[in-house]
Amino acid sequence: MKVVFSEGPASETDLDPVHPLKSLFRMAARQRRLFTAILALAGFSSLLLLLQPLLYREAVNDVAGVFVGKYQPPDNLDKMEDSLLKSWISKKPHTRTEVARRSPRQAMATLAGVVVLLLLISLMASFTSAGAEMLASRAGHGMERALILAAFRKALHLPLSRDSMERASF
Repeated sequence: MKVVFSEGPASETDLDPVHPLKSLFRMAARQRRLFTAILALAGFSSLLLLLQPLLYREAVNDVAGVFVGKYQPPDNLDKMEDSLLKSWISKKPHTRTEVARRSPRQAMATLAGVVVLLLLISLMASFTSAGAEMLASRAGHGMERALILAAFRKALHLPLSRDSMERASF
């Protein structure tokens, strides 16, 4: 009874001792869904990290907007924003060449939002990066398993007469 290890992420049948790179590509092709998932997770993690400088820019512009002009509180205290969310929604956007004026409340609302978003982005990027690393180690483990099994199978099928002629210490 011969045991065949053909199931799994890589197989011994994929190995060709004459063309090792072709063998690696064949084993990787067998796992193309896994490698696609690795690329997707790594790409998503990188895109998330690219959002951070945009958030930093928004926070710096809003803090700078407090000092752009002399802030004058509204005449009527009823017009004053009563929550951070309302003050954040009511602000005028910055342009490419000009930083819009901000009240201290609006700047604080932006800073609070940016801190929360940066935390969420960092967590999501870390988890997706860890997921990509786990999948990559799984793919590598399958390919390594196939190579080890092929090497041991080859070593076990070598004739013993060759070794009995030579000294054991060599």
